[in-house]
Amino acid sequence: MDFKLLNSAVKTLQNGVGAEHKETSELSAFQGFCCLLLAEQEGFQNRERLKKAADAFGASIQFNRKNPDPYLGLAYLFIWINEPESAAAYLDAAAELAPDHPDLTLLKQWIHPATSRTVAHDVETDGHYELLEHRISDYLFKLNPTHAIPSVDPERYLKLQEQHRFVSDALQTLKAQISDLQGEIDTFDLEIKLDPLYKQLRAFEIALKISQTYLRLRTQIIKNCEEVDRLETQLAHESNAESIKILEAKIEILLDQCDAIADQLDEFDKNGHDISSIEKYYNELCEKIEILQDSVEDTLERLSKGVN
Repeated sequence: MDFKLLNSAVKTLQNGVGAEHKETSELSAFQGFCCLLLAEQEGFQNRERLKKAADAFGASIQFNRKNPDPYLGLAYLFIWINEPESAAAYLDAAAELAPDHPDLTLLKQWIHPATSRTVAHDVETDGHYELLEHRISDYLFKLNPTHAIPSVDPERYLKLQEQHRFVSDALQTLKAQISDLQGEIDTFDLEIKLDPLYKQLRAFEIALKISQTYLRLRTQIIKNCEEVDRLETQLAHESNAESIKILEAKIEILLDQCDAIADQLDEFDKNGHDISSIEKYYNELCEKIEILQDSVEDTLERLSKGVN
């Protein structure tokens, strides 16, 4: 696996990082951890999955070299492909950025050439308990609640789906690991620590459901805009007042549909959901209908005066 681009990216990036780049970096790192989680469940045998994780972490570094998460992700990846020296280099980079990060000590303990592949399975009960605590904390750290935001953007919707799967898989994995400890040690506190992850899962479920509604509304709005354009073209060729009256009736139907959309958006807004992504499409439709109405009035006035 060639990671030269990752190393060069770290050296060539500029210091200034905008808010948009930071968000992109976080999302890319999140993508990397999603791939790592799946790779872990597959026993780290899927090389393509590992490559996707590495690519995502590399992209995260390119957008924000001050984000410690992708360095930690790469360190974890290199540990499991038995390249402790590379893992140590990325851990050092992460330590410079976040010296108090809870994963640093744990990952450093794993960097032993002879045991890097088996240490996670050979830890004693107390060590296993501590590992699960770190994992839960790490998942919560990476799952920024601001990510669970409804969107009308199909790409963002796919990311929401991916993040939802990540949280769901993480919970399933953690629950299974906690279950393995039951009978050997009291796991009640660990189970309580999972509550925020359940809340995150619910947040993503809500965001996905609302996004589905937004996407449906967007499709409807686009169709209505196309209908307005068609009526505008038809109006340009009308010279009969009665025909224009029929056209006005069609506009009334469009206005009723706009009212129905507005009611749904108001309801989402009252419940504290961000409607800005879909609202711009709605405003565009309203503006087009308003222009069409003005054109109808002008045409009727012109016809009433006998002007062609």
